[in-house]
Amino acid sequence: MAEGAYGKWGIARTYALIFGIAYIGVAATEAITQDALKPVLEFEPLQNAVHWAVGVIVLLSFFGSEATARMVARVFGVVFLALTIWGFAAPDSLGEFLGYPGDIPVSYNLVHFLTAVAALFAGFASRKTPAEA
Repeated sequence: MAEGAYGKWGIARTYALIFGIAYIGVAATEAITQDALKPVLEFEPLQNAVHWAVGVIVLLSFFGSEATARMVARVFGVVFLALTIWGFAAPDSLGEFLGYPGDIPVSYNLVHFLTAVAALFAGFASRKTPAEA
């Protein structure tokens, strides 16, 4: 069986490993530093809980099949695209929803955008492995 550019995992599982670890890392950093890294990372309990949940769910999809990781990537891609649009269109509304005293930090909007792009790419651009075909 030939291995593709992403090895035996496939692009969706590779995405799941990288972004799962990244979101868990962000959540841990927020929790540990609290607001010491403002304005890049700002601790808000709801936002932090969401980061933990996203990281764990995406990382768990890595341990499933490529199809599972692809499906999770698609769902999170759409969710993060909606968050990105909401965050740029009404940053005060999204900020208030997530517990911030004002606008959601711009750094979070940029991360949401990058997450959406990567997740949608991993979810929709990946090919089926020969075993799934």
